[in-house]
Amino acid sequence: MEQYYRLFTSYRLPGPDRDTLVAQESSVMPEPEHIIVACKNQFFVLDVVINFRRLNERDLLTQLEKIAKMAGSEDEPVPPIGLLTSDGRTEWAEARSVLMRESTNRDSLDMIERCLCLVCLDEASGTEQSDTTRAAMMLHGGGPSMNGGNRWYDKPMQ
Repeated sequence: MEQYYRLFTSYRLPGPDRDTLVAQESSVMPEPEHIIVACKNQFFVLDVVINFRRLNERDLLTQLEKIAKMAGSEDEPVPPIGLLTSDGRTEWAEARSVLMRESTNRDSLDMIERCLCLVCLDEASGTEQSDTTRAAMMLHGGGPSMNGGNRWYDKPMQ
């Protein structure tokens, strides 16, 4: 059953020569208690455990609705930062090192990398729902022209 723990706590760290699989197994660091919600190319932290209590379904739905409303209130489009994780691995490693120079970016990347999983709230694609289009939306959001920026491809669970 150990593989399930790794499924929720691991991520792929881009490197200039090769990637590193990071599986967080630390007795010092607390286990992650948050997920990341991607909506309209924005990434939100959602704590799913508060005061040692997991949020129930109703509370989760309320929080997801609030996130969708906040994401929809942006006046101008946000750059699809999630697309960086779909770039060539060397290019992504270089872009990540540039992002890490700024403390807010560093903290944001840390939250994304330590999360349990990502929940992708995608815009309607307008395409006919077939098995093929559903699979494409699940895997890559339909590409950069649709919901591809709502992904973080270095996390195994989205």
